[in-house]
Amino acid sequence: MTSIGYRAFYDCSGLTKITIPNSVTSIGYNAFGNCKGLRSVIFDNCSTSIGDYAFDACNNLTELDLGNGVTSIGNYAFWERNGLRKIIIPNSVTSIGDNAFDNCSTRIGNSAFIGCSNLTELDLGNSVTSIGDRAFYDCSGLTKITIPNSVTSIGYSAFDGCNNLTELDLGNGVTSIGDQAFYDCSGLRKIIIPNSVTSIGSGAFGNCKGLRSVIFDNCSTRIGNSAFIGCSNLT
Repeated sequence: MTSIGYRAFYDCSGLTKITIPNSVTSIGYNAFGNCKGLRSVIFDNCSTSIGDYAFDACNNLTELDLGNGVTSIGNYAFWERNGLRKIIIPNSVTSIGDNAFDNCSTRIGNSAFIGCSNLTELDLGNSVTSIGDRAFYDCSGLTKITIPNSVTSIGYSAFDGCNNLTELDLGNGVTSIGDQAFYDCSGLRKIIIPNSVTSIGSGAFGNCKGLRSVIFDNCSTRIGNSAFIGCSNLT
C-alpha cells in the first residue's frame, strides 16, 4: 500500500490501533477523521505526508510517535485531540500545517525539534502543557518565541543554543525553567519572569551575552546556581 485516500476510514469508531507501514507515502484528507475509539497510531518509519484533517476528532488518541520518516503534517491534521498527551516529531518533518495540533492538550517531547536550524518563529498556541529536555536545542534560526499560559514547565536545555533569539514571551503559566533552558541565547536583550515562576534552574540564562534587562514580576522564585553566569552586558 502506498496511499490512503480521502476519508478512507472516516468514522470507523471501532478502530483502536493503526499501524502505517513504511510503504505508505501519503495519507489523504480526513482519512481517519472521527475515529473516536482510536488510541494508538504507529508509523513504521514511513516516508509519508499526513493530509489536512487526517486524524481530526480522534479524541481518545493519547500518544503519537511519527517514527523517522514523516515529511509533512497537514493543516488541522490532529485537530480536536483533547486526549493527546505526548507527541514525538522526527527531524524528517519539514513542514507542519496551520492549526495542526489545535485544541490538543499535549507535551512536546525531549529533542522533538533538536537542530531544526531553519525554524525561525515559534507560536505554540494554547494547548501545549510542557516543553521537554532539548526540545528546541540548537534551533539557531529561531528569532521569536511565544510560550502560552498553558505551558507549566520548560525542560533542561530546551532552547539552549538558540543564539539568534531576540524576543521571548514566557506567558503567565510557567512555574519552572529548567537547567540551561536558554543557555547561550546571546541575542536576547530583555526577559520578564512572570509571577507564576517558582524555580529557575542552574545556568538557565547562562552566557546570554546580549542580555541587558531582567524583570521579576513579583514572583516568589528560587534562582539556581549560575543562572545568569556570563551575562556580561546585564545592566
